[in-house]
Amino acid sequence: MTGRILDATDSLAVGGAEVHVTGVRSARSNGRGVFTIPSVPAGARQISVDIFGYEPFLDRLELAAGQTVTRDIYLTRDTTLLSQMKVKGRSLRVPAGFEDVYDRAAEGRGLLITREQIDSLHPRDLIALLREVPDVRINPNSSDFDRIWTSQCRPTIPGSAAGFNGQLVQVIYNGAPVTQRAFLNDVLSRIAPSLIQAIEVYDGSITVPPRFQPACGVIAIWTRKQ
Repeated sequence: MTGRILDATDSLAVGGAEVHVTGVRSARSNGRGVFTIPSVPAGARQISVDIFGYEPFLDRLELAAGQTVTRDIYLTRDTTLLSQMKVKGRSLRVPAGFEDVYDRAAEGRGLLITREQIDSLHPRDLIALLREVPDVRINPNSSDFDRIWTSQCRPTIPGSAAGFNGQLVQVIYNGAPVTQRAFLNDVLSRIAPSLIQAIEVYDGSITVPPRFQPACGVIAIWTRKQ
């Protein structure tokens, strides 16, 4: 059995939902909302889906031997107010077209700044937003190409203390490396935070995903799709 877990309000993917079919091990939906449960025995089965923030889903299925079932399941948001709760981790509603970005974030090697977080910060520009990120520093001199530093990736400065390794942060804009200083300045000064859907931050080469290698560190900026 395979399918997707989707939000009933806006049809966005719901990652991290636990899907259980009686008689087999449960599975969790990935960043695209996709789940797969192999080797489900034939016969009448009950399917349930559970994730914080949504009402529990419960239904019954009749499965035939050798059959592959594909089903999209829409979850209704739970509007019940809780006076006290403990939260471990977080679930994210994945915007269409940004599944790969959220899949990389699920690996936990970097930092993902979401559209919701940007809205809560109300930054005046992209530079102000990036200054909110721990270990990220912005060079105010627009004539220098090395305008973005992180704790692990800094330019070589004569006479500087140990730790300045001469490796720069690679800036990615909608999947394309920013290789010209003028373009980098335009991105930093002219891209309104309201246009940004997500920002990935990776500090140190061991945290950088294969898609962006080789790089000491990466800041990948993704704007909202029209």
